[in-house]
Amino acid sequence: MLAYHYSRGDNLEKAYQYLKLSGDKATRNYASFEAINFYQGAIDLLKRGPDTDENRRKGIDIRLLMSTR
Repeated sequence: MLAYHYSRGDNLEKAYQYLKLSGDKATRNYASFEAINFYQGAIDLLKRGPDTDENRRKGIDIRLLMSTR
């Protein structure tokens, strides 16, 4: 819920953090489908932001997390 509000308020960094945390929590609870959805949302937010090295690294990290689910 917090990620949604931050993304609507154009605070993409906070929205990304909360989506990643939600994906991590879903993974710990063995909810792989939900984790993938949260991680995909984080990737979508990164695409909305500037194309920086940091955002590319975050995208790679999220994709690696998704590949192990």
